[in-house]
Amino acid sequence: MNSVKIFIAKYRRFVISTNQKTARLFLTRKHTSGIRAGRPGATTREAIIQAAIELVIEGGESALSFRKIAGKLGVSAPSLYSYFEDKQAILAALSSQLFHIDLKTEARQTPRKQLETLLCRIRNSLLQNSKLLFLLNKSLPAEQMLKVLAALAEPVEKSGISHGQSIRHAQSLLWMVLGFSMFEYNSQQAVVVNRFLELNKKESDLLTHLELSNHDRLWKETLKRNLDGLIPA
Repeated sequence: MNSVKIFIAKYRRFVISTNQKTARLFLTRKHTSGIRAGRPGATTREAIIQAAIELVIEGGESALSFRKIAGKLGVSAPSLYSYFEDKQAILAALSSQLFHIDLKTEARQTPRKQLETLLCRIRNSLLQNSKLLFLLNKSLPAEQMLKVLAALAEPVEKSGISHGQSIRHAQSLLWMVLGFSMFEYNSQQAVVVNRFLELNKKESDLLTHLELSNHDRLWKETLKRNLDGLIPA
């Protein structure tokens, strides 16, 4: 009789222990079922921007959303709000990538040479990020552009032009390189070039003088014309 009672007591302890293990396993699975193995729990501002750039390049602005960015990074969409309050803030961050430029110049350079250096860097940055140029129609990176304007105005002022005039000249130069870079990028598209080539050459001799391929030469000529009127060589 005692042996039976001992057996029953041991069996009860076994059942209780098994049920507790099963319950813990169930709860663990329940709380982790939505998390993929190796999925990171956090991200960085730089990683978010990079993922957003990839989405925009793949499908334009309409392809950009917190959910899709989170999917690329393997994190939850709400976690991204710690870095960006809304989609517009992300667009502003993307457009600012166009102006992430080294604004330092050598002190021994002439003001004209400093301007040439800065304007060429701006053009190169815009072309390297050419697929983001359309974002300037959506969100201007004001803070970053002001830094660029200040850098451009400095050598202009060194050449003897007043402070206020230097800033306005800097603005004109920035507008110039923006317009040139947009034209350069768009004119590289086959559909744009073909439209020019399909025109009847007999109706106009402009086509014989247009530069549709050698953009570097056109850039040098454009740069020289703008700077000659500002700081003679």
